[in-house]
Amino acid sequence: YIRHIYNSIILENATVRSAAVTSLAKFGALVPSLRAQIVVLLRRCVHDADDEVRDRSTFYGALLQSESEPLIKKLITDVNPLALDGVEKMVGDYIEAGDFTSSFNFAKAVMTPVHVPPSEKQKQKADAVGGGGTGTPTAKKKEGNMYGDLINS
Repeated sequence: YIRHIYNSIILENATVRSAAVTSLAKFGALVPSLRAQIVVLLRRCVHDADDEVRDRSTFYGALLQSESEPLIKKLITDVNPLALDGVEKMVGDYIEAGDFTSSFNFAKAVMTPVHVPPSEKQKQKADAVGGGGTGTPTAKKKEGNMYGDLINS
């Protein structure tokens, strides 16, 4: 796997190369016996043409060389992607309110869950499963009962 990832660093475009650097770092964080080899590969990426690849390889290389397990765990292995739905909703609410005397709180926006009303959830689920509005409601209800009967039997 590591060879394949490193080949991506050599052969692909900048976006793929920066993602590959992150993947290498995760391997180094999760498999301590490979850290020295991963650090060597990350050092080779420091001279990349793209600044994102250079920054990531420098950051991850220094972090893996430090061998600080709590820091490696916090910054490499336990990183969760941000839910941007909350940010989008909060920015919309902020602009809609029109009160620009207070600044926008990005940290609060990232942590805010997006509430979808139950009726909208059901509509989204029905559209995804049923193909979005084809057929009559009674036909869908009968199909639903048929599948429910099959599952329950």
